[in-house]
Amino acid sequence: MLFKESSAILRHSALVLTLSLAAYAQAPPLITQPIDESRLFTLAGNTREEAIAANDQGRVPDDMPIEHILLQLQHSAPQEESVNTLIDQLHDPNSANYHHWLTASEFGRRFGLAQQI
Repeated sequence: MLFKESSAILRHSALVLTLSLAAYAQAPPLITQPIDESRLFTLAGNTREEAIAANDQGRVPDDMPIEHILLQLQHSAPQEESVNTLIDQLHDPNSANYHHWLTASEFGRRFGLAQQI
């Protein structure tokens, strides 16, 4: 009887591990082709109110360093769902991932930008 229970637990653990590894795979790249500068568009509501013609000081050199710029990217819906699922699992005492915290590096590999050039 103990062997049957142990075998069932082992099969269940292997299934959980397999599903967990599949969920942790990095999402595919969302940028799949070169940027075409002729097809750019401006997103409404993303310009600070100080960025008006009266404050325009003209062109700057191409090599001028720009400090304090923020580029905010959005996860795809499946990536966001995966992050939320992991967060729920980290706090669920019944989850195999309970308190298995990620380092910043691990989080970046799993949920960050694709590492393609």
